[in-house]
Amino acid sequence: VVLGIAYGLFLAGLVSKPLKALVKYINKVADGDLKKYERTIWSKDEAGQISEALFAMQSNLREVIIKFSQVSEQVA
Repeated sequence: VVLGIAYGLFLAGLVSKPLKALVKYINKVADGDLKKYERTIWSKDEAGQISEALFAMQSNLREVIIKFSQVSEQVA
């Protein structure tokens, strides 16, 4: 029984740690922080896939804002 509880806690940590990191990163992007951050989750599971998609989204948002800024300067 004790071994089962310990194993359950171990698995919960494996799942919750990457998700906590993703939530922290998502909140930074939501606050407008589009600086480049080093990706810390490289797994192939769902958390890794979400991480990859979020980093791609942030990079694309940053590029759109840069292009928009350049076009705005040309018009002005």
